[in-house]
Amino acid sequence: MDNVFVVFGGSGFVGQVLIRQLRAVGLPAIVVDSEVPRECGRPYFQIDISDPNSVASLADQLPDGAVFVNLAARQYHLDIPRANRQTWFHAVNFKGACHIADLAIEKRAAGLVQFSSDMVYGMPETVPVEESHSLRPNGAYGMSKKLMEAVLTEKARGAGLRLTIFRPRLIAGPGRLGVFVKLFKLIRYHLPIPLIGSGDNYYQMVSVEDCARAVLLAYKNAFPKGCFNLGSVPEHTVKQLMRDLVQHAGSHSLVLSTPVKLMHTALAGLATMGIEPLYKEQYLIADKNLILDTTRARETLGWQPSQSDRDMIFAAYDAYLQS
Repeated sequence: MDNVFVVFGGSGFVGQVLIRQLRAVGLPAIVVDSEVPRECGRPYFQIDISDPNSVASLADQLPDGAVFVNLAARQYHLDIPRANRQTWFHAVNFKGACHIADLAIEKRAAGLVQFSSDMVYGMPETVPVEESHSLRPNGAYGMSKKLMEAVLTEKARGAGLRLTIFRPRLIAGPGRLGVFVKLFKLIRYHLPIPLIGSGDNYYQMVSVEDCARAVLLAYKNAFPKGCFNLGSVPEHTVKQLMRDLVQHAGSHSLVLSTPVKLMHTALAGLATMGIEPLYKEQYLIADKNLILDTTRARETLGWQPSQSDRDMIFAAYDAYLQS
């Protein structure tokens, strides 16, 4: 019998696609989430991973030798508190992940696939960014992921748990809103689109389908240890991508270049008033070429991106109009 997959965050954006892919190939899956899944089907468990007792309560409900996948995370598209943000991110992204790893060890999991983030790198020192790049996050979210990676790696090493960590670039596709909502509204209502900087830098995303497929490839390759970048092959500058999206949408929005320092100052000033169209961790890298090197994922897992950034953002915009 194939291993059962236990997917934490299984009712989320990536989780729903992963569950669909698993069931398409006949692999059984259990959804665990803080919210009751709408489309993922059963079985599911509703728990709070930041509560160790809540996670521990699953011990008698899950089979031994299952595949654990942790997609659960607090991210910037949620309702973020103005104070104690590190504590807020830390509760789920670090502590919650540790609780899941402890349960995986207790249940003698076949392997644990943990999603991290490209934000662990901070400002790119080299391009493309390899997994060996220094980890210097610019903010609370990236720091929570960095700490999680370090502690989970030690836990896995000590217990003999096979741990695969993915560091995806911005995950995109139909149904993905988050940071895109503000952009899509500007385009829909024909308003100017201010870029941070000239827009001549290259951006990178990764499709939700490709992220879910990476999990299946980790399973098929016996959960290779270490971290793996996930990202598209960048083909368009930010300015080109925005202009193409405006044209695709039939919008009259103008794409405007702006001085980087002026935009940083303006965004920082708005943040003091509780208005944050972009968070510091996002806008500090907006004018940078932050391109992840995915060679390791290709050579070790046989993974490579299947969609372009343009296709992803077009699909996300079309889905936004229908939502």
